[in-house]
Amino acid sequence: MAFDVQKLLGPSTSCTDIANRVIDINVKSHIWTTKVFLEKMMDRKRGHIVAISSMSGMYAFPWAVVYSTSKYAVNGFMAAVTEQLRLQGFSDKIQTTCVCPYYIATRKDIVEFLKKPRFKLLTTEHTARVIAKGILRNEVTIAIPPFFDLGVKIMQLFPVKVQQLVRDYIIREYELNSTQ
Repeated sequence: MAFDVQKLLGPSTSCTDIANRVIDINVKSHIWTTKVFLEKMMDRKRGHIVAISSMSGMYAFPWAVVYSTSKYAVNGFMAAVTEQLRLQGFSDKIQTTCVCPYYIATRKDIVEFLKKPRFKLLTTEHTARVIAKGILRNEVTIAIPPFFDLGVKIMQLFPVKVQQLVRDYIIREYELNSTQ
């Protein structure tokens, strides 16, 4: 079985360029933006850092390896920032929120990619409302829809082989980008 890099990273003349761009946008942007604002927040002893990740950062999505990797990095970055703020005595002054939505119907290419989505795509209006409410409640993680977070945590209690059986026979991820 041949390993298809184009399928793995997406169609492009340069897979490296596309992977670097995804990492720059999805990971480095959070790091540099946080760096710019965090020092002033610490001086003022108040603030809120919000990062937009994805459900793909909680649950590896097989058809978008670099994207999923970048979103896992965002989740890890936010967890590390949250813990560092706690250890430095700022956890009650500077809040952090990592937002992990399911697919949002924002672009035609995403909608077309998901030939047979298991759940209805989120609207931008609904997603924005849930995020705003979660930030006001100082939620550390906002999963949209919320039951996905619980489902991921339950799945992680099982051995990988059991998780794979669930993915193959219940979620049937192999069908998500299938034309069949």
